Amino acid sequence: PETAHDGTEVKLAPSRGHNRVHADVGKRANGGVESSKVNMTKRTVFIHFHKAGGTTICRLAKRQSTLLIDQFERQHNCNAPAMGPQLDWRNPSLDSCEKLWEGDSNYIQLETFFPKPIRACEGVNYWTTIRHPIYRILSHMDFEDITIPYVQSALAGKENMANQRWPRQVALFDNFYIRFLLGQDTFLLPSGAITEKHLEDAKHVLEEFVLVLPLSELDKDMWPVFSKVLGWTDFGDDAASAMHANLNHHGEWREDRVREFDQQHAHTAKILEEHNGLDIQLYQWAKQRFDARFGGILQNTTPKQKSSANPPPA
Repeated sequence: PETAHDGTEVKLAPSRGHNRVHADVGKRANGGVESSKVNMTKRTVFIHFHKAGGTTICRLAKRQSTLLIDQFERQHNCNAPAMGPQLDWRNPSLDSCEKLWEGDSNYIQLETFFPKPIRACEGVNYWTTIRHPIYRILSHMDFEDITIPYVQSALAGKENMANQRWPRQVALFDNFYIRFLLGQDTFLLPSGAITEKHLEDAKHVLEEFVLVLPLSELDKDMWPVFSKVLGWTDFGDDAASAMHANLNHHGEWREDRVREFDQQHAHTAKILEEHNGLDIQLYQWAKQRFDARFGGILQNTTPKQKSSANPPPA
């Protein structure tokens, strides 16, 4: 046996010519809550909510020696075919659990919506990052050059969504997280159609994930959580810069910019709040759940452990 950077004993087992890591992380630091085994023989599926840190996560994933990411995915933000915001996004190629095991990859990201047929596949670790819904929407508008009048028109039901590209779908501005998690049928519902039942269904989906990381937590030293939950240990010689480079790109939406938007566009800000109230509840629920599950790991991480979770590049 060998020892991982976080002190966990690992066993390396060859499979299809590649090493896979099996790490029993034992008890969590927050009151001895049992953790599940990190099993890197599994496929890892990252749900990439657009403008919620997924590009940065892809960069980190490419550094991990236990992850196999094929050439197509490396060139397409780690997205599986037809699962990025492309022209054929309405016809996802991942329509069965068996499809996850095709090819040489054991890590993929999905950036359009979460197809129901692959939502609970055996032998798959699911995880994601989640960001405050309003911050995400404003960043999306900036990134895709989407105007306030268009958003207002789309939310009022005045735009023909059948003719719109994925980034301009009303789902991107109306409880996007819930729509994404529940698949294409929910994703394509008209403005204002998401209900409390959809919210509860989305919570049930996230409850099966090994990690739901609020983006605000990336301001903290998260490497122990990445190491224990995902088995990731290689973050380069400046992990903090790697993580924040994408978040701060082009003056990314932070609290001060959101306050400025609220003041300058009060009517639109109110509309966005009304159309994303259930997503905001989901985000708050996810933050509370993260703190309950992993807060102890962060509080009980020693300086030595923090350092060892971020080794220099080979």
